[in-house]
Amino acid sequence: MSMAAERAAIRVKLAAAWGSTTAIAWDGFNGPAYTRIDGVEFIRPRIEDGESSWVAISASVQKERKLGVVVVEVMTPSGTGDARGNELCDLLIGHFTRFTDPSGAVRFDRRGFAVDAGTDGTFHRWHVLLPYYREEVA
Repeated sequence: MSMAAERAAIRVKLAAAWGSTTAIAWDGFNGPAYTRIDGVEFIRPRIEDGESSWVAISASVQKERKLGVVVVEVMTPSGTGDARGNELCDLLIGHFTRFTDPSGAVRFDRRGFAVDAGTDGTFHRWHVLLPYYREEVA
């Protein structure tokens, strides 16, 4: 699976699972620039690639395991409390926990987690980190 196919599979999953829950700023996926609107919650996903390693299934089969993390910024209006932000973080984590794309190549085997990143005065922000990997036969 190519990097482009990996990213497409993740984007399809996110779009289908998230639906119209909030707006999605796709600029982290080479989409058009997103214009923030005061008071309107949204998410901004991006993919960070990590290291890779070789894993042996048997003496004759080796796979390259490539690690990555989907980072989703969750933005809710400042001054509205943290309940909605926590709810959105839980939804994202739930959608990706133990998810494998239909091809079987992209796997989210570990539960994601959220980090409270504070406020910029207009929005309160969380970073949801969703670790995954993909494997390719060598």
